Amino acid sequence: MNGFKHLVMLLGTISVLLWLGVMTEANAAGAEQPAKLFTLHGPALAQMTQQTWNAAWKLPGVVTGPAKAPAIVIFFDPNCPYCAHFWQTMHVMESFMRIRWVPVALARPSSLGMAVHIVYSRHPRQMLVLNESHFNYKTHRGGVLPAFRVSPAQAAAIHQSTELLVHNIGALPATLYPSKTGINVSFGTPNSQQITLIVKTAIGAWTSGRMP
Repeated sequence: MNGFKHLVMLLGTISVLLWLGVMTEANAAGAEQPAKLFTLHGPALAQMTQQTWNAAWKLPGVVTGPAKAPAIVIFFDPNCPYCAHFWQTMHVMESFMRIRWVPVALARPSSLGMAVHIVYSRHPRQMLVLNESHFNYKTHRGGVLPAFRVSPAQAAAIHQSTELLVHNIGALPATLYPSKTGINVSFGTPNSQQITLIVKTAIGAWTSGRMP
């Protein structure tokens, strides 16, 4: 049985708003066990989060913000309302934060084509802004149309991002951010205090010279 049947609240620094759309895609992808984030501990967990961070910078994505700045990674679905809400808060920090937005295809069949349209367009940053700023919260649909054509290589790349999220983290949106000791994970939509913690922790890692 899939472990994503209920809303989950983690005590401590992160709260989880588990989107039920994740449950459907996780089943389809064969993820019959909870994500690794729920099952690993200690060094194994630290290794998994570091590997996820490293992979995220190689997967298709949109990088916003200065090249030399504290960095974080955010996994999102173009049709995810919680992701769009999170974008509204985070995109204003692009003047001093480097954010890599990694799209996945979980919410709807159209998410794959929309993800491809965003990351493989001539102007991926503009497409990201268009999708999130014109998100329809009534229909739960992003503001860009799916790509007219999706090549097998493009589809495989987005599916790779999706599988990484489902198997390692298991919820949307998901944020990876460095600390002085490793990579931390926040999933669900963080509140204002948690966002402040994410930003301060990433800045602390940057200023200490311990960015991964």
